Amino acid sequence: MKIITRKSVKLKNNFESIISNEELVACIKLLPNYKQYVLKNPILVGTNSKSNLGGAYNHKRKDIRIQKCSEYNSYNISTQKLVVVTVLIHELRHSYQNNSRKDFKKCIKSYRFKNLDRNMENPLEIDAYSFTSRFMKENKTKINKILHINDISWALDNTGCLTYVKD
Repeated sequence: MKIITRKSVKLKNNFESIISNEELVACIKLLPNYKQYVLKNPILVGTNSKSNLGGAYNHKRKDIRIQKCSEYNSYNISTQKLVVVTVLIHELRHSYQNNSRKDFKKCIKSYRFKNLDRNMENPLEIDAYSFTSRFMKENKTKINKILHINDISWALDNTGCLTYVKD
């Protein structure tokens, strides 16, 4: 596990066999004013999880954790890279919301951690999925170049989920 610092981007990357630190940092730097996505602690990319939860932003610790779900193993490397970047951008949006939205704490209190489907109605999730979808669409060519993706065709739906992925 390496910790890197590149102009305010700090990572701990356990997914280095899938995606490099340089690729992650380059994708983060595509964010408009990426330095506004301030985290107190590094982004932890790559913890193991039995759940289907892809990632989580902890507003108290001010960190992001991306879990490697068992279903990732069935994806090719290009798809795995896209999933990691999509989840990372979504969670970084929550960090931005924490620093910019006055209603952040109120919205956090309405989360249903035992019923994740209900969270899709939460304003924070609506915004994060919408932002992620726009970001990935607007930066698709750059992301493909950064991640060296030329073996699959992909898109994102309005909820930020990968679609039309062809292996």
